[in-house]
Amino acid sequence: MAKKTKDRLFLASWDQLGLEALVDLTEKQEEVVASEKLAAWNALKNEECKPQNFDTWAGEMLYVMKLRARLNYHRHYEIYTFKADYSMNVENFRAMFEASPQTIADLIRAKGNCLLDMRAEPNSIKIQ
Repeated sequence: MAKKTKDRLFLASWDQLGLEALVDLTEKQEEVVASEKLAAWNALKNEECKPQNFDTWAGEMLYVMKLRARLNYHRHYEIYTFKADYSMNVENFRAMFEASPQTIADLIRAKGNCLLDMRAEPNSIKIQ
């Protein structure tokens, strides 16, 4: 039986000038799970500890990215979520964006989940 590998989930935002934000949602979700476990143990010990909420955190992160995109509409923002092998991290993707921004953007467009696409014409906006 083949061993199932775990994927990482990323949230990325870029415009025609390049990558602006890249967040490892998997890493944050693991932090939240640990926070929830700690809060449960503290509740058993009658100590107060408020757990983090991943959905609220991720929603706020996306809201801020969309707000920035709408305020800077002339920069033609794109926001995507995408999965990658667990061995990949934020630094790997930043290096890829630096080395070949158009190639990695096209790959994410093809394989990722588009949350916002403000390109003037889908095939005309190229990352510089």
